[in-house]
Amino acid sequence: MYHSWLDRWDEQRARRGEEGKKTTDFVLDAERAFPRAKKMASIEEFCVLADQAVADPAFFDEPSGSD
Repeated sequence: MYHSWLDRWDEQRARRGEEGKKTTDFVLDAERAFPRAKKMASIEEFCVLADQAVADPAFFDEPSGSD
């Protein structure tokens, strides 16, 4: 009995949580992932930057104090 009550409570809580969510526009912000990048116009440009980052082992080093 306790478990069925807990399940119902959990479902109600999940429904209330879903009601508060809003759909937002997707933004591909290359500046977050690649600080020196210019504005990206397409996913292809973003993928090129990602491929360059993967090929450069120094890309994943910790930034120096001036960065």
